[in-house]
Amino acid sequence: EIQEYKKPDYEVKVSAAKARVLQGETIQATIDARYYFGEPVKNAKVTYAVYRSAYWSPILYADRDEDFDSGGAPDEDGNGPVGGQESEQTGTLDADGKLVVTIPTTLSKDKTDAIYRVEARVTDEGNREISGTGYIIATYGSFAVDVEPDRYVYAPGDRAVFTITARNYDNQAVRTAVKADLEEWRWDGKAKSVVKASASAQTDPQGAAKIEFQIPSGGSFRVRVSASTPEGRVVEGSTYLWVSGGDAALYGEKRQTLQLIPDKKSYRSGDTARILIVTGVPKAQVLFSVEGSRLQSARVVAANGPSVEVEVPIERGTAPGFFASAAFIYRGDLYQGNKRIKVPPVEETLHVALAPSKPQLQPG
Repeated sequence: EIQEYKKPDYEVKVSAAKARVLQGETIQATIDARYYFGEPVKNAKVTYAVYRSAYWSPILYADRDEDFDSGGAPDEDGNGPVGGQESEQTGTLDADGKLVVTIPTTLSKDKTDAIYRVEARVTDEGNREISGTGYIIATYGSFAVDVEPDRYVYAPGDRAVFTITARNYDNQAVRTAVKADLEEWRWDGKAKSVVKASASAQTDPQGAAKIEFQIPSGGSFRVRVSASTPEGRVVEGSTYLWVSGGDAALYGEKRQTLQLIPDKKSYRSGDTARILIVTGVPKAQVLFSVEGSRLQSARVVAANGPSVEVEVPIERGTAPGFFASAAFIYRGDLYQGNKRIKVPPVEETLHVALAPSKPQLQPG
């Protein structure tokens, strides 16, 4: 049966006493239903469900990539991912159209933050159901740590510099002791890591610290940093880097794809991009090409190991970026891959300013 659409007569809001809690604490939220003319929706039935999703704070991670997704924060229209359902309960609004609920939070086993989504469905005396949603962030610790390398591709024997950042969720710098481990990262059916070196540091008043590691050999590496919070928890952050000349076993099972890894997130005119091509096979003749609006260059690169590094000069006119592509044939199979290289149009940016003729205008 198709029923006639009726405009909603009231709205439902879900608000929390605190927008952010520490995992293990209890969330206190208020479900509030009111008619658009201002009166409360008295004694209405409520069904509310709680969902939990992963959350990555934009304070530390938003500049990692232009496609960064906070993994749970609502957008401008209030929409966010549903996540896994934690519970569903019922209740009744009071004479003021409100219901206060308490929601327990649990400690994350993998030491990550979470966001709780509370969806409330209110049914009034006319049997009309309207829903509202609220979001509450539950952090693993009172602050977070992150680490970034000065570049992502190295050669064996290079000294790699890493910047560690510690900030709380109000975007304030945190002074703390941090520990860093350089781990060789292998995939032999499952992920394995071996600590090759360790270092300690203290973040400065800006919440930053620098550490250095000498890269021992080719392959894939991870740098993992950790710090203890005042509430006795250990927060962690990590980054990956790739080193030319590594054993093919470092890159897992052989597949008919290959990786192209640039040494920086983005480039400017006059830079030279160093791109590591990870073939995963002992030897190959790789066709490497650079393409923008047209084919800019193509050449054959001899890879005498499971990886090889190529250099690409960044010339004017390549903004906002280009694609680096590689392909080769090994034992009758075609391997190929590509990577978008970002070149922000900094030099071509046009700044436009708008100014009204008068600060205030009247009709007509």
